[in-house]
Parts: sequence; C-alpha cells; structure tokens
Amino acid sequence: MKLKEIAAICGGVPYGDKELEVRNILPPDEAHALDLTFLFDVKTETDAGVIVADWKTQGKSGIMVKDTKHAMFNLLKTLARDRKPMGVSTKCEIEDGVRLPKSCTVEPFSVIRKGTVIGSNTYIGAHCYIDENVTIGDNCEIQPNVLV
Repeated sequence: MKLKEIAAICGGVPYGDKELEVRNILPPDEAHALDLTFLFDVKTETDAGVIVADWKTQGKSGIMVKDTKHAMFNLLKTLARDRKPMGVSTKCEIEDGVRLPKSCTVEPFSVIRKGTVIGSNTYIGAHCYIDENVTIGDNCEIQPNVLV
C-alpha cells in the first residue's frame, strides 16, 4: 500500500515520498527502509523508512497525525477487516426473521436465531451462536466460537 493511501486511513498528513510502497508494519526496532512504524517517543530510534507520529521526522518519509494511537488503531483495524472475505457462508444457519445486511460476513457453521438484527459491515466468525432477538450494531466483529 502506498504512503498516501495509508495517510488517508490514519487521518494524517503525508510527507516525503508519498508514492512509497510500504512493505510491512513493524515495531521500531525491527523495521527497515520499506517498513512503517509508529513512534510514541521522540527519542526512539528506528531504521524504518516510514514514520507515523505526532511530529515530522527529518530525512524520512512519514505521516504526521494528531493522535498516534488512534492512527495505529484505524490502520490496523482497516487492514484486519480487509483480509476477511465478505459474504454469508452456505454452511451457516440463519433462521427466518433475521435482519442481515448484504455488507456483513457470516462464516461457516455459525447459527443466527430468529428476531436477531445485525448491523452493517459486521463480521461473525465461524462456529458462532447468536441467540434469538439479539441486536448487534454496525461495524462489529464477533470472533469465531463466540456465543451471544
């Protein structure tokens, strides 16, 4: 993913090589030239080529953000969600009367009982059991093997 695309997800301002293709997101002590890292302390040293912090780092490309922790959360949440395929498995059981938007993911062997309302962009992992008349909000993530 390009630096400018990551900046849009993080809600920050990119600087340096905005077209740089980032290879990995790694801790400061493991990152190298094509990697991105988040810095929370000005004194932290890193070989990362891309820095996300609430200050601008001289001699490197990066993203200046207001809140580094919030930027990290947004990026990692987006990347995690992107890896999960959207759609409802043919190997799950959804009873009549369930409201399930098309933007949801329901993995195999999950059971959703009648009267349940699922919010938009919600992920329900494999082998989950959602009982009758449960309401789950938008953008939620129910990990595999969870009973609600």
